[in-house]
Amino acid sequence: MNPYLRPINNVVRQMKAVPFPFPYVPQLVHLIVLTSVLLLFAGLFITIGLISQIAGVFRGLILDAQKHLRE
Repeated sequence: MNPYLRPINNVVRQMKAVPFPFPYVPQLVHLIVLTSVLLLFAGLFITIGLISQIAGVFRGLILDAQKHLRE
């Protein structure tokens, strides 16, 4: 399970819940900050989350191959 998936979903949910009454400036600042946080989590999701999952799969394959070679 990728540890950054839940925070990404929470940020998207918060972005959808931002109301837009007049004046729009505070809401736009709020959306800009949430968008930057979302981009940060997306970068971490790709670099740390997916790569660690791929590395775990390769580690499992290597250990299985070692087990079969010993037999």
